[in-house]
Amino acid sequence: MTQNQQISLDTPALKIELLLNQSISGFEHIILRPLELLDAPEIIMAVEESLSDLRKFMPWSHFPQTVDGQKQRIIQNHHKYWAEKDFGFGIFAPDGKKFLGGCGLHPRSLNPQCLEIGYWVRSSIAGQGLCTEVTKALTAYCFSYLGLSRVQCGFDTKNTASQRVNEKCGFKLEGVLREFCPLPASLIGKSAGWDGSGDVAMTSLLKQDLPNLAWYKDTLSRLKVLNWHNQEAKPTLGIL
Repeated sequence: MTQNQQISLDTPALKIELLLNQSISGFEHIILRPLELLDAPEIIMAVEESLSDLRKFMPWSHFPQTVDGQKQRIIQNHHKYWAEKDFGFGIFAPDGKKFLGGCGLHPRSLNPQCLEIGYWVRSSIAGQGLCTEVTKALTAYCFSYLGLSRVQCGFDTKNTASQRVNEKCGFKLEGVLREFCPLPASLIGKSAGWDGSGDVAMTSLLKQDLPNLAWYKDTLSRLKVLNWHNQEAKPTLGIL
């Protein structure tokens, strides 16, 4: 096995590091990595801090949030990450411990060479461009390391903050999926704070769109991807 072994859907990254183009809450870079059991208490603290924002558009936030429940979710996600090509990450500060939010790449398309980006950040750091930076980093990872042909992103039609992230990253609107992600029926009338429409705007980028993205070359140059031997991997699709 060579130091620069290619990253793929079957051999995904152990960790992704992104040097930020400007400081966010005093951080010069961030780390994206699969969650570990020791992260559970920190995640619960971030969720509890952010519940009023999360409950507007995230159905999962309406269910009970406990450390034990989070540990079970981490175990499930760990299996999915290495076996099912469903890649959940935590967004961490440079120390690799302070949890800033969650993101992921999910197989929600009929195209096996496509993944869907999801993200959220804790309320105390929201509005500073972190979701945009994470989305750009994951897009570059998908195309230049995983070799995908399509990356998509969906957001509730009432979630204007997520819409702005998509627009800043150059994702193209394809259409609206009606009643695609409503609040679960078991929670309707029982949980406060839901503000979503349940309708999802689906956006995408294709490999051929990359030369038109002014940010892509810069983001790729600030990305460091480590393979599962904790060695730096090189992109298979170079800087355009």
